[in-house]
Amino acid sequence: MMYEHDRLSRLIHLSGRLLDQESFEDYTALFAEAGEYRLVTKAPEVAQQMTWILLNRQELGALLASAPKHVWNTGQRSHLISVEEVAVEGDAAYSTAGFCVFHTDGGGATQVYAVGRYEDRWRREAEDWKLLKRVARLQTRALTPPSAIPL
Repeated sequence: MMYEHDRLSRLIHLSGRLLDQESFEDYTALFAEAGEYRLVTKAPEVAQQMTWILLNRQELGALLASAPKHVWNTGQRSHLISVEEVAVEGDAAYSTAGFCVFHTDGGGATQVYAVGRYEDRWRREAEDWKLLKRVARLQTRALTPPSAIPL
């Protein structure tokens, strides 16, 4: 039997892989029905945190479903995720993970696209864990397209 810590760590890594593969329906399915995705960064200009994206599961699914209809930079995004902490208490869990997203263009050149940290709240539903809330806390604030796609 897999320990819950390992199970949650695998789901965190899977979330990045699903975005990289543009498996958007599967990514959205990681979220509970009442799940929320938030993309935030600290803005020195206003000396406070700014929310760039705040979506419930249905809104997240709609945004991702529309992504193939838009013209994005050619190339591939690749998530590198380092799980830092997973704490499980009964049917609830909390996790943090550092992430770096790389973008490789059509010519094969790779650059860092975004750096940040996931702060996740999880809930066990039946035999599976679902995201109740993902806060993607960015250090990077200068994003180029495809910045409309969650990180």
